[in-house]
Amino acid sequence: MNSVFNKISYKEYNLIKDISNQLALILSSAPRLITDDVVIGNVTSIAGISMLAVSIYLRLSHKNIETYDYKEVNELYKEVIKNYAKLNNDLDVKNPVEASILFSNLLYLGYLSANRSFRIENSTIDTDKDIGKYNVIVGKAVCRHIAPFLADVLNEMGIDAKTLGVSSAKINSSTIEEVYLPELKQNISIVTQEYEKERFTPYTNHVITVAKQEDMLYFLDPTNAVIYRYNENSKDNILHGDNVDARTNKHKMSRLIKMSPKQLTLTKQNALIEQANQKVSNNMDLFDKFYQENEDLYYEIKMKTLRMK
Repeated sequence: MNSVFNKISYKEYNLIKDISNQLALILSSAPRLITDDVVIGNVTSIAGISMLAVSIYLRLSHKNIETYDYKEVNELYKEVIKNYAKLNNDLDVKNPVEASILFSNLLYLGYLSANRSFRIENSTIDTDKDIGKYNVIVGKAVCRHIAPFLADVLNEMGIDAKTLGVSSAKINSSTIEEVYLPELKQNISIVTQEYEKERFTPYTNHVITVAKQEDMLYFLDPTNAVIYRYNENSKDNILHGDNVDARTNKHKMSRLIKMSPKQLTLTKQNALIEQANQKVSNNMDLFDKFYQENEDLYYEIKMKTLRMK
C-alpha cells in the first residue's frame, strides 16, 4: 500500500483520506435509506464497512506513509537537524538545558527560519503532525511545531527526547488580586489555594519537550525558553518554571519520574542557562555562518512545505 502513496502528493493523500472518511460515514450509517432491496442494501453496507476499514487504515498508518513530496521535505529537514546538532557539538553543548536555551535564542533570532524571520503564529496554520514541525523553518509556528523540532535535535545529539502535552498557566502576581479581590481581604490562604486549582485548563493547551540523559529527567519548554522543575518529594504533577507553570497527566508524570527520578540542582540548572546565554552573545558570527550555510535548505523546505498545505 505504501508504494502506492509514494507516487502521489501529500495533498492527494489527504484528499483520499477525507473522501474515504465521508464515504464510510455515508455508506455505513444508513444503507436502508438508500434502498429497500435487501441485496443492494447489504452490498451498500459492505461497501461502507470497506470504506471505513480504508479510513481506519489511513488514520492508523499515516505516520508510516510517505508521499513523494513529504519524503523530499523530510530528507531536507533531516539534513538541517544534522547540521544543527553539529553546531551544538562545535559549541560544546552537551546538556539538554543548555541545548534548549540555545535553541530558543536561535529560534527567536530567526536563525532556524527562512528569510531569518520567525514569529509565533497563534492561529491554526497546520494541524497535521507530519508536517507541523516544518513550520519552524517556514517562519510561523506554535508550541506543537517547536517542541518536536527540539526533540529531533536532541535525539540527533544522542539524547532521548519526545514531546509532552501539558496544561500551561502563566504566573502573574496581580492575577490573584484581579480574580479574587473581594475574597482576598478575607482569607488569603484559601483564595491562593482556589486560584492554584482553577488557573489550569482541564485540557492540554501547550506542548513541551521531555528529555532523558543518563538518569536525569528534563522538562523543557523551548517556546517560552523555560526549564521546568518538579517536586521530587511528592506525587504532585505540577511543573514549575519562571513565570509559567504546567500541569501534566499524573500517570505519565509518574512513569517518567520512575524511569528517571533525578533532576539537576537548581544551582547547576541556572549555571547552564547562563552558560547558554553567554554562548549566544559570544558566537553571533558563528550563527550568521550557520544560517548562510543552511539558507538554501530553508528556502527549499519552505517552498515545498507551503505547496503541501
